[in-house]
Amino acid sequence: MSWTRQFTSLAQSGEQFVTITVIEVIGSAPREVGARMLVTESDEYESIGGGNLEYTAIRRARKILQINTDSHRETELFGLGIEMRQCCGGAVRLLFEILSAEDLTNCAHEFRGQNNRTTKFLLSPLEGEHSPIVLNNKSDWGKVPELFRRATNNLLRTAVPNACLVSDSVSEWFITRLDELPTKVVLFGAGHVGKALVSLLGDLPFRIDWVDQRADIFPENVPDNVAVIEQVSLKEILMSQEPGTFYAVMTHSHGLDYEICLGILKQRDFGWLGLIGSETKRRRFEKRFVADGIDPFTLKRLECPIGIGTIKGKHPAVIAMSTAAKLLEVRQRVLDVELSDRTGIPRKLDSTGS
Repeated sequence: MSWTRQFTSLAQSGEQFVTITVIEVIGSAPREVGARMLVTESDEYESIGGGNLEYTAIRRARKILQINTDSHRETELFGLGIEMRQCCGGAVRLLFEILSAEDLTNCAHEFRGQNNRTTKFLLSPLEGEHSPIVLNNKSDWGKVPELFRRATNNLLRTAVPNACLVSDSVSEWFITRLDELPTKVVLFGAGHVGKALVSLLGDLPFRIDWVDQRADIFPENVPDNVAVIEQVSLKEILMSQEPGTFYAVMTHSHGLDYEICLGILKQRDFGWLGLIGSETKRRRFEKRFVADGIDPFTLKRLECPIGIGTIKGKHPAVIAMSTAAKLLEVRQRVLDVELSDRTGIPRKLDSTGS
């Protein structure tokens, strides 16, 4: 679960919590600027890097909760070498924040309203009585300094980094680009590889429909971002998916694999399609796909064998790890393109000029 979804869930529950944000990194550190975790009296969610830094930050957050204040904001610089005894050796500045009930409601409302068409930004003050501000590209930017507008334009150039620290002559603010919408993945097959893959994707930015005809093969418990679907109509499942959906096909039947892939290739609006199997399986399927009317350009988009090509091995865990890595790689590439398209800022060309 992303920090914005967990934030919204806690805000709705009424339980008080501290948001810890990495707002500045000097030298080497376990997490990047913009990493967040949420801390309640009894639980913590997400991570700012683990180790002694995170342990110390959690303790500090719980001391803040004991103050029983309606709102609170402070920053602290932690040295990772001598002070935290971590090998990174750099330094990290953290923001500890409790939002007022009104600010919690406003932020949770904006987080729920995220969509693919508009990129939003969270502007968090580091001091004073200011409230956080959530703006998008269509908002009235006249209410904030021009410095902030320039900073958001810089954040839109690439998917990473997604946050930065800015200051004017009066105050210091932390700006975060909010585009943590999970990528939709439809996973066909609940066999050994499918189970291993789902366990990996449970903590990653994906929203998964897990499909199999065999209802009794699914595990009793699945991650929060997974919906189990007992396949009834393949056509119905494919027609209900949004354009740009990722598909991973790894069923118990080559015949079913072919039927699923053919249906996806015919629709042509998929974001990525991976098929488990060997080069031999791909060649055999390709001949049939051509005979069934799939054009060469669309056929090239099918990835089989599935996963990262340099990761070798046939063990289910290895294939699952390779597939998860590939999904992350493609997701990152899609995010870069989407951000470029939203702003009109050309993305960097690779060595082939594509």
